[in-house]
Amino acid sequence: MRNVYLLLAILVLVTSCTKDSNVNKGEDLVLTADEQQRTEADNKFSLKLFKELAADAGKDNLVFSPLSLSMAIAMTSNGSSGQTLEGIRAAMEFSGATEEQINSYYNKLLAKLPVLDPAADVKLANSIWYRQDFTVSPAFLQVNKNSYNAAVQPLNFSDPAAPGKINTWVNDKTNGKITEIVDNIPADMIMYLINAVYFKANWKYQFDKSKTQKAVFHTAGDGDVQADFMTIKTSLNTSYSSDGFVVELPYGNEKYSMVLLLPATGKSVQDVINAANPASWNTWMNSLKKEGTTIYLPRFLINYDVELNDILKGFGMELAFSYVADFTRINTNGDLRISKVKQKAFIEVNEAGTEAAAVTSVGIEFTSSSGGIKFDRPFLFAIREMKTGLILFNGIVNNPTK
Repeated sequence: MRNVYLLLAILVLVTSCTKDSNVNKGEDLVLTADEQQRTEADNKFSLKLFKELAADAGKDNLVFSPLSLSMAIAMTSNGSSGQTLEGIRAAMEFSGATEEQINSYYNKLLAKLPVLDPAADVKLANSIWYRQDFTVSPAFLQVNKNSYNAAVQPLNFSDPAAPGKINTWVNDKTNGKITEIVDNIPADMIMYLINAVYFKANWKYQFDKSKTQKAVFHTAGDGDVQADFMTIKTSLNTSYSSDGFVVELPYGNEKYSMVLLLPATGKSVQDVINAANPASWNTWMNSLKKEGTTIYLPRFLINYDVELNDILKGFGMELAFSYVADFTRINTNGDLRISKVKQKAFIEVNEAGTEAAAVTSVGIEFTSSSGGIKFDRPFLFAIREMKTGLILFNGIVNNPTK
């Protein structure tokens, strides 16, 4: 009988090990040396954009997706030429790569990011909507179909139902988190290039909801407010520096994470952002080490809506918005310019995990006619792919109750 029990125990152990070995923990994002340089360039653009948006946001909350914007502008750049194209490439930090390398890089991200972690729901989608009586270069549409999996749809822009069709696509690709990006279609508008990014994942180490309690959060300008603070005590990647405290909260199978940065005492979020650069970001990430710690983090939900024209012009893309823009690779007759670059973004962080979404639209129009660490004061966050460091979302929490 003792041998029977022993045999049963061995069978249970073998079965358990077999099950564990069959668990799909996803795959790594493997990039070539050139592609890793593209990630570093994207993160450089992300920090550059973060500084501008943070300055404009003031004391308000902020969330945006640099990846969504980069993909939408990259698609648009495939229709530009001459100095217009060079301005876009400089503004977006594309200058260190050929157009083919840019397209190939984003094509790889579109294919790989959604499948890295079976425990995370990551979606990226692109679309091009153009006025049905407007002739678009087949080469422009084909490169964006091939490289960006863009859904291409001619549409009667004068039909009152046209915005609803575009917004239905947006709603679907963001799982209902962003329901509208186009409110009305101006008479001179001939095209929208749209990117959508959706992210949802549970924490690897979840917060115990029963331990969530009200506590004071010291806002950037609205005084003290009562927020719902979640609590977790576990081993996490952390680091300390003169800039502040950094902690990394992994999701799922540790393919994605949220990085939180609490400024050092006496420093504001804006102080840290103003001093931030790719070198300091890499220093923060490279200094992360596993350490047992207790984290007190407020639940927060942010909706954000921003027009990016002025910022992109300031980065060197003035020509793309001007009446002398060169988008002859969209239509050989030219007379086209970017009318508006707009992004809407959403993020919700709670005990279970994080849900985030962003949609970027690029409108093209005719030019011829018109005890632990408590995050109880403003802090920064970023969602990144952990192996390569690619940033998907950035943001600031100035008031988690707004």
